[in-house]
Amino acid sequence: MTQPRPLPKGQTPARLNARGIDFSDYQKIDYRVNRKGEDCVEVCRSLAHHLDEVALEKQAAGHQLSACQLSYKAAALYRISHYGILEFDDEKSALYQKELEVFSRALSLDTRFSAERTEIPYREGKLVGWLMKPLNCSDDVPVVLATGGITGFKEEVHYVITHFLERGIAVLNIDGPGQGETFYHYGIGVEPESELAHKVMIDYLIDRTDVGNNIALYGLCMGGLLVARTAAAQRDKVKAIVCMGGGYELTSSVREHPQFEAVFAYRGNVAVDEIYPFVDRFGMDTLSTKIDRPLLIIHNRPDFLIPSSNVKRIYEEATTSDKQQVYFKGAEHNAHNANAEACALAADWLVERLFNRQENASTSTPAKQADLVAG
Repeated sequence: MTQPRPLPKGQTPARLNARGIDFSDYQKIDYRVNRKGEDCVEVCRSLAHHLDEVALEKQAAGHQLSACQLSYKAAALYRISHYGILEFDDEKSALYQKELEVFSRALSLDTRFSAERTEIPYREGKLVGWLMKPLNCSDDVPVVLATGGITGFKEEVHYVITHFLERGIAVLNIDGPGQGETFYHYGIGVEPESELAHKVMIDYLIDRTDVGNNIALYGLCMGGLLVARTAAAQRDKVKAIVCMGGGYELTSSVREHPQFEAVFAYRGNVAVDEIYPFVDRFGMDTLSTKIDRPLLIIHNRPDFLIPSSNVKRIYEEATTSDKQQVYFKGAEHNAHNANAEACALAADWLVERLFNRQENASTSTPAKQADLVAG
């Protein structure tokens, strides 16, 4: 008899709540999975299916806002349902396709911004994402290139970047190599030299006539390291950088959490016994000294996945005078336990730099040392 699959350890209550899962749905998952011993994949799928059906009923009745909100919630539950399935087998494929279908519907119903599906040619495939713009914005609107990590992709990053959109900033929310549709549909594996794919994305934005050339970078989890590399390599094209939950290197974290060996091997298309030479290549290796653009680091202290001492090296080596590091108390990751405050911090910090509103910004003074903020 097949053993019921548990809720993945990485899906903490704080993360679930920060990334689209209602606390009431978390309680249902907790009760059915952790107490009754049901299969997590099936529990999340059934909850998602129910909300999806209600969303379609609301849409048919002309209740667009309700249909939009419920579609987002259903998509988030579909995302959790397949999160713990590593390989793209028939089960994961079906659940992932439902997530994409329902998430796309939510975007189409969302009246807060426009969302255009983008597929940017890269290597033998495409980099897949959404170019999202505030309504009635100008053709020179500043834009943020946003990317996730090794397990959280554009549909999860969405819950951060809406804060940017609400403040008048456009966003290219995209799956890079090894992530989401770019990996599952086009087979493009994760690349330590993330700056190569990011250069293609940045040039794509520069070539467009409906967004401006003030481009910032936002990275979540491993994405924080990836955008830091890009900021060093493409500093003449980057206006500012936000690293949330990132790190200077990944090797120590993978060794501490060996379950990620299989994840990097699968998404990087490398053998498990070759994983550490591969993961070693993700490190900054003093590239931080080339970061001369405004830099914001947001992290937890303690962080159970990537220690704050790890990411602190980026801050210490960056040569920009406009740099800030903020640590939120609590044993979490990506500041999930202080989500509202962390997202507001990132969004307002970007507004100050992309719209040149730094007159009253705290970082108009020399580099600010770490702030410990209670979560």
